Formats: sequence, structure tokens, C-alpha cells
Amino acid sequence: MKKIIALTDYNGQFGTKRGAVPYRSGFNKAQLAAEFKSNGYNLEYLPIANVFSRGGSIVEDAPVIYTSSEDHGLLYKSYIEDVVLGLEICGVKVFPGYRFLRAHENKVFMEILRTSYKNSILNAPITDIYGVHEDLLSKQDEYSEYPTVLKRAHGSMSRGVDIARNRNELLRKAMRISSSPSFFADLKDKIRPWIHKGYKKVSARRNKFLIQKFIPNLDSDWKVLVFGSRFYVFRRPVRAGDFRASGSGHKNYLYGDQVVVPEGMLNFASSIYKALNVPHVSLDIAYDEKEFFLIEMQFLYFGTVGQEKANCFYESIDGEWKKNYTKLSVERVYAESMARYIDKFTG
Repeated sequence: MKKIIALTDYNGQFGTKRGAVPYRSGFNKAQLAAEFKSNGYNLEYLPIANVFSRGGSIVEDAPVIYTSSEDHGLLYKSYIEDVVLGLEICGVKVFPGYRFLRAHENKVFMEILRTSYKNSILNAPITDIYGVHEDLLSKQDEYSEYPTVLKRAHGSMSRGVDIARNRNELLRKAMRISSSPSFFADLKDKIRPWIHKGYKKVSARRNKFLIQKFIPNLDSDWKVLVFGSRFYVFRRPVRAGDFRASGSGHKNYLYGDQVVVPEGMLNFASSIYKALNVPHVSLDIAYDEKEFFLIEMQFLYFGTVGQEKANCFYESIDGEWKKNYTKLSVERVYAESMARYIDKFTG
């Protein structure tokens, strides 16, 4: 039987699962290992700290899967990125590839990633990315259509998402979300021009952000979780007096066969999934009654509420989408989709 190495975090956890027991403990590791075994793989857990540390060794004889993190400041997530990229550099097959980890909790790189595919289905709505507020100042005349949406590079449940209804609002709100204050560093930088002629001060607004075209008249958006051939759909209503859907709360979401799926949306999601060529994905989709838009995408460590609470999933049978009411654990759908994906690359 083939082997897969699963890198666990400093708490010995792997993945994320809404209904985990204990709370926020990730996948049930024993169950996950059993599901991988059913798919022809022995799953071996390895603490990520053992990979490159003293006494550790780079894993070269098996594919590697890993977890991510959404820790405050993304400090530990940065460490996971270092290890996963290091493994790729050493020739280890990691799944999904490092670029997909980089896109987690990083909307700026997510936009770069989707542009890299050069596939029109991935490139809407129009989005601009910025590293500092000053870059926006130099391009402010290019914005003539309002309202427009601003987003911090990281954050979920609509945190860090705002709307600008004119140029003044755009500049003011972009200034706020890009702010990166540091009292002593900023104080030193204010003094430097007096000492060094021609010195240009460091920006105090270095939190990267993006500006995205506003899609009007939306009453909801859809989250589609794809695990191989299984598509889980749930609908998120726009909050009253707001333009955002994802922060409206789980109790307001509609799951499974409660959802009236717009005609063509599953084909749209399937086309995106095939174009991305990943084991599984979470897609945020908007629909204005005429056109579908891919708002955001995540490739690992995404919320599982839509899979756990749905009473059915969709699968394409002979070109027609059918509801399947089989209740499956998130460990099973994760393991099956990942195993089938790894099969394609390892034979």
C-alpha cells in the first residue's frame, strides 16, 4: 500500500472542521487515516517541526499533505509556508502545491494566482492590487465608476471589506485599511529628512489591499465546496442595509436542498474547478441574474459548515446535475478527493 505523509501543527492537529471535538481540533485523525486506507494509502502523521529542524529529515519517499493556520497575525502560517516551499524546492511532492497555500488568507496573491491561469472564467470581477496607499494615490484618476469595493488582504466573514461611494471615500477608507503604524519607527522616519537630504520617508500605510468592481443588486451569494465529483452548495443572504453576504451568520444560510441553485451555476463552478486543477476548493460565487462572478477562492483550510450541514450534494451524471442525499463525513470527502488527485501525479 502506498504512503502519504500528513504534516500536523504544533498542537498535533490537521485541517479544520466546524464540528470538531474538542473545539477547533481539526479533522478526526484516526478517521482520516481510515478513509485514506480505504483509498489505498497508509497515512502517517509527522509534526511539521520535525521536517527541517535538528534531528529531522526531509521526506522524499512519499507525497506530503499539510495543514494551514489562521493564527493572529498569520505568524505561524508564515512558518508553514517556509516549510512547504522548502519541501517543494527539495523536490518533494506536496499537495496542494505551495502557491495554493500562499493564496490562503492572502487575497492579493489569490488575485495574482487567478490571473496566472490566463482563463477568462477566473478573471472577474475586475480587481486591482496595491502594496501601499501611495500607489493608489498615483492611480486615483483611473477610478471613475462608483461604488467600488475595498478589501484587506486577509480576513474572513466579510471582515476587512468595505465600500467606497466616491473618490474621497475610496482614498480615506484605503488609507485606513492600509495603515501600518509603528510609533518609534514612524518617529525616526520623520527625523531622517532633516538629517539626510533627499531622503524619502517609508510609507506608514503598508498593509496590502485590493479594490474590486462592485456588483450591484445582489441579495445573496453562493458558496460552493468542491471535493472531487461532489459539489456542496449553500446560499448566504446579504445583510440588511449592507452589501456583504458572508458575514450574515450561519443561522441565516440555506443548505443542501433548501437552496434553489441558479441554472448554470454548477456548470460554472465545475469549469472553475477543472481549470484550477486542485483536489478541492471553496468558491464564492455571485450572480446578478445575468452573469456569474467568481469573487474569491480558497484551496485548503476553508470552512466546512456547508459540507457538514447540507443534507445533500450535487454530482454530474451523464451531463445532468443530480442531488445525492448520502451523508458523508468531511474526513471521507477530503480523503477521497485528495487520494484521487494524488493518484494522477504519482501513478
